Amino acid sequence: MAGCSQYAAAFGYEFYIVPVSADSIDFATVAGGIEPGGFIDPTTTVPSTVEIVEGNTPDVILAGTPGTDIVYNGGPSQTVFKARGITNASLDSDTNTESSISYQEEGRGYDQSVAIGKSWNITLDGITPAEDSTYKTLRLLEKNGVPGQLKCKIGRVGPISTTEAIYGYATIINFNESVAAGGIVSWSVELKGHGPIAIDLDNTNTTNTHGPIKALAITAGGSNLKDGTYPDIALTGGSGNGLATADFTVSSGVASVVQLINKGDSYALFDDLSADLQGADVNGLINGLSINSQGFGIDENQASGFYQNIPITNGSGSGGAVSLTLSGGIVTSVSIAATGSGYAQGDIVTTLNELPGLANPTYGEALTLSNLTVGADYENTSYTNVAATGGSGTNLTFDITISSGEVSLVTINNGGTGYTAGDIVSASLNPQDSTIPVTEWSVELDTVDETQTLDAIEPIFEVTSVLTGEGNHTDPTIRVTAILDNDDSDP
Repeated sequence: MAGCSQYAAAFGYEFYIVPVSADSIDFATVAGGIEPGGFIDPTTTVPSTVEIVEGNTPDVILAGTPGTDIVYNGGPSQTVFKARGITNASLDSDTNTESSISYQEEGRGYDQSVAIGKSWNITLDGITPAEDSTYKTLRLLEKNGVPGQLKCKIGRVGPISTTEAIYGYATIINFNESVAAGGIVSWSVELKGHGPIAIDLDNTNTTNTHGPIKALAITAGGSNLKDGTYPDIALTGGSGNGLATADFTVSSGVASVVQLINKGDSYALFDDLSADLQGADVNGLINGLSINSQGFGIDENQASGFYQNIPITNGSGSGGAVSLTLSGGIVTSVSIAATGSGYAQGDIVTTLNELPGLANPTYGEALTLSNLTVGADYENTSYTNVAATGGSGTNLTFDITISSGEVSLVTINNGGTGYTAGDIVSASLNPQDSTIPVTEWSVELDTVDETQTLDAIEPIFEVTSVLTGEGNHTDPTIRVTAILDNDDSDP
């Protein structure tokens, strides 16, 4: 049962860690507590799911994508982690002494201990998922404590029956872990104190850290909210009795001001609360589309993303856009890329710009001839489907008639492809006398098919549903930053 009781004690603690470089440590800053503006400000902490990776040098730890260095080097802001799943957070401190012998006149001596130094450390144990951001940060702080000169700020609040806070700088040593099934890790680290430790004792004369709310702060302002003021809005969530309320001001779609009205009771410090505010008014946002006509002859061989976020036209609204999936030159599925506004159910819409058509398979086909040079001394005969020579294309053939040794008639049998108007072409024909060289004949390609791509038939879509009224939105998150003590006046 010792393990269970230890877990219960640790469960009541809130434990915070801030990665710092050794060069940025200032012992004079070990003051102010664990509160907004204090030694550690717990108002905003790193989510447990954030990616943590080692930097290119051992003094760098990166968080997020793309990675941002979270090691404090003396700048205006610090990155705060809150440990989750801790099962032990025990403090051990020691006062180092030297012995001094004093003597009285009677010759009796006394051994006196003189305090000469102070040391402290915290053993922190936890059980968390392997991907937990605090767990990974602790591992890198321990790994690169020497090569990267990495240390950390630490702060412990609690347990739940007290507001006591201890905090200071520490070096992480002696990291141990045991990987369990399902990616759960049981781990332990020793945080060896570096410099002084501060202890803010509980002098609130209360029985626990829960009580009426004293102060609130907005940690996330929400999005797409209706601008205006919201009086006496109920605050939900947290550990309280659900009776707390606050006034809100929303500007540019975000909650910017919160004012506590009813304090409620039994809330905990750093409780995260929510408020149900109204989404911004919307009118005719596209919520559903169907394909009326799939189009035809649309070129699929475009760069990735070409058919994403394509503006649409027609209908009663504006600003809408679609993303398309194609197969075989037709649209096989459509999704809403931008809802626009002002549309009505039943609107017929299509893509704003003409979609590219398929490549013309007869581009460069010879169509007409001109400027025949008849040649001389050819065998008087007729030729069918004789291959042409010269020019810029391929597969051109002629039907040819020879009279009096000269080419008297040339017609196109197969126009081929890839030719250009003005190309001079010919064909090999039999001579009248093999001992007498012929005078070569030729002909000019007067016109060719110059259409490189075919016109695509545009797809047509129908708006099947729209949103009107209150739009989709995200409500704000509010954090309890202070609890009323018994000594606080509560008018």
